[in-house]
Amino acid sequence: MKAHFYIHFLRSKPILLATAVAMCVFSPRPASTQVQDGVILHTACEGDLFHCGKAPLERKGLAAVEIFDAGGLKGARMRDGAVLLQPNYDKIEMDKYKPLLRATKDKQHFWFDVQGNAIDKHSALQPTPEKLRDYLGCDQGLSIFQENDLYGMKWNNGEIQIEPEYEALTCYRHGFAWGAITEIRLWCPIDQTGEMRVTPDCRESVATFPRGIGHQSGGGYKNSVWWNRAYREYGLGKRALPPKVSSQPTF
Repeated sequence: MKAHFYIHFLRSKPILLATAVAMCVFSPRPASTQVQDGVILHTACEGDLFHCGKAPLERKGLAAVEIFDAGGLKGARMRDGAVLLQPNYDKIEMDKYKPLLRATKDKQHFWFDVQGNAIDKHSALQPTPEKLRDYLGCDQGLSIFQENDLYGMKWNNGEIQIEPEYEALTCYRHGFAWGAITEIRLWCPIDQTGEMRVTPDCRESVATFPRGIGHQSGGGYKNSVWWNRAYREYGLGKRALPPKVSSQPTF
């Protein structure tokens, strides 16, 4: 019986779910046709923090723009001196994926193109393929996706590797991904067949990235799930800013 059947059936019965995680060994389904014999699913590099060996993105037009300070407020101008944005903002940053400027004032965000024209929030946050790759992509042709506010994983051809039934989800590392289950407030391992397993043990929190990057502060289930979801939601264009990061030990 597939793990996702147990999850859906037992979510209305939290005590049974905890018991199932502790005691049951789920009957595995066949490995995806995309998993070749002898291949261990592993994400060696995830996210845009180290560029993962990729060249920096070329954002046309931004090379000619500079941010300047006037009396403690920020503005933007062309390098030839032509002012694009008057110094009325607390902070101005260049978008990593589009030729846009993001200005912040009183904790509100505004977007402008390289001509200084205002851009609506929906258009500004619409993700590019590169942003989706960096914030939802895993190695070996896998990527995280969201459905009904839950997360799963699929291959580039659309084949589902992990059903969308987890509050948060990591990429595979050393043959296991980790899915967050709110009812028991634990992250549990998911094997290469896409099924939840009982070994290694479920845990309260997991490292988010294989290069030693984790959620910023605190710990435990709630914080680790919030951080993972905020990271994915930024990639999906549902957040204006990514969550902050700090170094954490990984396995």
